[in-house]
Amino acid sequence: MDSDSRRDLLLSAAVALSTVLLLRLDLGAAAGFVALATLAASCGGPCSPGLAALPVLLAAMPQPEPLAPSPRPGPVRIEGRVESIRIDLLHDQKDLGLRTRAGLLTLTCPIDLGVVAGDRVTAVARCSHPAIVHHRSSLRAESAACTVQEGPWSVPRACAAMRRSLELALLQLVPPEHGPLLCTLVLGQGTRLQDDLAAAHRATGLSHLLAVSGAHAAMLAWLLGLQPFGGGRRRPVGRVHLWIAMSCLLLYGAITGMEPPVFRALCGYLLVAIGLRLGRRVAAIQALLWPAVLSAIATPAGVLGPSFCLSYAAVFGLSIAGPPHGDSRTERFVYAPVRASFWATLFTAPLTLWFFGQLAPWTILLTPLLAPCIGVMLCASLVAAMLMLFGLPIAGLVHAPLTALADFYVAGLAAADQLPGTPVHAFGTPSTALAVAAAGAGICVAAWIGSRKGTALALALACSPHFLPPSSGEPAAHLFAVGHGQTCLLQLDDGKNVLIDCGSQQHPSLPARKVERSLRTRSIDFLVVTHGDHDHTSAIRDLLRRVPVRAAVLPLSLQDSVVGTALQAHGTTMVWLRPGERWSVRADLIVMAPKPESDSENDQSLWVRARISDWTLLASGDAEEAGVSAALSQGIATRADVLVLPHHGRPNEGALALLRAVSPRLCLASNQHGDGVSALGRLALAQGIETLATAVAGDLVVQGRDHPNATAVDTTHPLPR
Repeated sequence: MDSDSRRDLLLSAAVALSTVLLLRLDLGAAAGFVALATLAASCGGPCSPGLAALPVLLAAMPQPEPLAPSPRPGPVRIEGRVESIRIDLLHDQKDLGLRTRAGLLTLTCPIDLGVVAGDRVTAVARCSHPAIVHHRSSLRAESAACTVQEGPWSVPRACAAMRRSLELALLQLVPPEHGPLLCTLVLGQGTRLQDDLAAAHRATGLSHLLAVSGAHAAMLAWLLGLQPFGGGRRRPVGRVHLWIAMSCLLLYGAITGMEPPVFRALCGYLLVAIGLRLGRRVAAIQALLWPAVLSAIATPAGVLGPSFCLSYAAVFGLSIAGPPHGDSRTERFVYAPVRASFWATLFTAPLTLWFFGQLAPWTILLTPLLAPCIGVMLCASLVAAMLMLFGLPIAGLVHAPLTALADFYVAGLAAADQLPGTPVHAFGTPSTALAVAAAGAGICVAAWIGSRKGTALALALACSPHFLPPSSGEPAAHLFAVGHGQTCLLQLDDGKNVLIDCGSQQHPSLPARKVERSLRTRSIDFLVVTHGDHDHTSAIRDLLRRVPVRAAVLPLSLQDSVVGTALQAHGTTMVWLRPGERWSVRADLIVMAPKPESDSENDQSLWVRARISDWTLLASGDAEEAGVSAALSQGIATRADVLVLPHHGRPNEGALALLRAVSPRLCLASNQHGDGVSALGRLALAQGIETLATAVAGDLVVQGRDHPNATAVDTTHPLPR
C-alpha cells in the first residue's frame, strides 16, 4: 500500500472513530461533523474520510420497528408473503419470515413444507405464551394447516427457487452430518449449522471461511478469470469475458440472498472490473468505501454489526499485506498466504475483542492451511449441485470425494479446536470511550511512525483496553429471566463472579448470552450446578465457548454426566460434593449439599450462601419438601437477607417453615411468563416479604442498601431496609 493510500486509510479511520464517539453524545453533532469532514476532504482531494463516516451515520438513524404485534395465545389465522427462510435440519423445522398487514411475523413449520421467498402462505397456527416477559410469542403450524400460493414470477423469486433446489440437491448428495456444513458454505446462512461445529469455528477464528462473503466471490472471480486485486496485473479484460464473469457473480450473489458481505464484494468487483476494462487501476480504498455507502443506504442496521466491520477490517489487512514479493513457489504458496492471514487477523483483532471478547491467534496458520480445502469444497459442491439440477448422473461421482473433503475439514477443525489458546479470552469489556481513545491513540502512532511496524503497534494499542485489569464495580446479584429455568450471577465485593446454574427449558443458549453481557470481568470464577436437570444446565456448554470457567462445584452424582465431562474437558477445576458435605474456599461463599430422606435429584440440589456487600443471599435449585426439610434440620436454611425461592416458587409444604427460618427481606423467583410471582411468592407476600419474579419483572438486579445508585428503575432493585 502506497503512502497516499495509507494516509487515506488513517484519515478514514480517524473520522469514523470520531463519528462513533460523537454519536454517543448527539446525532446532530455527528451529522455536522461528517458533513464538514466530507467537504474538507472534497476540497483537498479524495473524499474517502467523509465516505468512511457516512455509513456509521446512516446506521445510527432511527429505524422503523417492522415487527407485528404478537397475536393472542391460542389458534390464530395468519396470512403473509414469505420474505426469508431459515432451515433447521437438527429439529426438522424451518422458520418463515412473513410480511403481514400488521408487520413481520415468524412462523415455524415442518421442513417438508415447499415454499420459497415471494410465496404467500395462509396458515392456521398455534400461538403459545412467551416463556419470558416482554418476549414475543411463538407461532407454529403443521404442513396440513398451511396453504401455499406461488408468488408471481420475478428475478428474486427465481433465485430463491434455485437456492432451494441447490439446497435439496446438496442434502441428497452428502451424508446428513455434512449437509448443513456444505449448504452454509455454498448458499449462506439460510441453513442452521450444528451448534458444536459453529462453536468450533468461533473458537478457532475460522468463521470467515464458512460465511458466504467476499472471499467466496474472490474464489469464483479467480475461477472466472477476474483478478482485480492481482498485485499490479492490470491487463484489460475482454468485454464478453467481463460481462459473462460479472453476470455469473451477480447470479451467485442473488442465489445466496445477496447477503451484505456478498453485496459489498460484488459492488467492489464491479468497480474494479470496469477499471480493468478501461485499463485503469482502482484503489482498494475506493473499491471498499463506495460499496460501504451503498450498503448503508440499503441496510443501515447492519453497518455497525460484526459482519460489516470485520469484513472491511480484513480487507484493509490484506491491502497492507500486499501481493507476493516474488515469483517463487515458496513465496506465492507459503509466505504470502501466511503474511496475508497475519495482517487480516491483526486488523480484525480489536473488533473481534469488542464483539466477541476473544482472540483466535491460531487462525493465522489455520486460514491458509484450510482455505484451499474450503475453496475446493465450495466449487465442487456448487458444480455437483448444478449437475444434479440438470439430472446428470455424473454428479454422483462427486459424492465420495466431496464427503472425504468434508470429513478432512471437520477433522482438521476438531484438531485445531484442541490447541491451547483457542480462544484467548479478554480480561474485561472496556467502555466505548476507552476503546475509541485507544484506537485514536493507535491512529496517531501509525501516522507518526508511518510503516508496517507502526501499524502493528497501533493495532496492538487498540487491543490493549481489553486486557487491562477491569474495575470490580458494584457488587450485585442478577437473576435472569430465562423462562422455565434458573441462571443466577453473583458479583462479589472483590469482583469475583459466581454463577449458580445456567439453563432454560425453552431457550437453550439465552442464559449464556445474558451472563456474558453482564460480566465485568470475562470469566466465571465459581460455577455451582445445583443439580442436573436440563432447565438448570442446558446453556453450560455454550457458556464454556464464550468465557472461561475456572472452578465448578457439582453434586457427586453428576461426575459422569455430559455437563461434568464438558467442564473437565474445558480444564475447569472440579469439586464434587456428596450428600451432607460442604465446600467453602472463601468466607463469603459456602456451597452445601443436604442429605435428605429421599433419592430425588431435586431434593439433593445444592444450596448456596453468599455474602454480597453487607447482605447475604441464600439460593437452592429445585428442592422440594424433603430437600427443604433436610436444609432446615441440617442448619443449611438459616438467616439470610435475600432468598431465591426453591423449585421456581412452586408449592412446597415446608415453605412457611423455610420463610420463618430464613426471615428474608426480599424473595426472588426464577419462573416463566404466566406464572406470576409463583405460589411461594404469594405466600411470601402474605407474610409481608417483598417478592420479585422474573415472570413479571424480567431480569432482576439486586444491590446493597449502602449503594445510593441502586434505584428501583427497570429491573434494578435496592435491597429493602
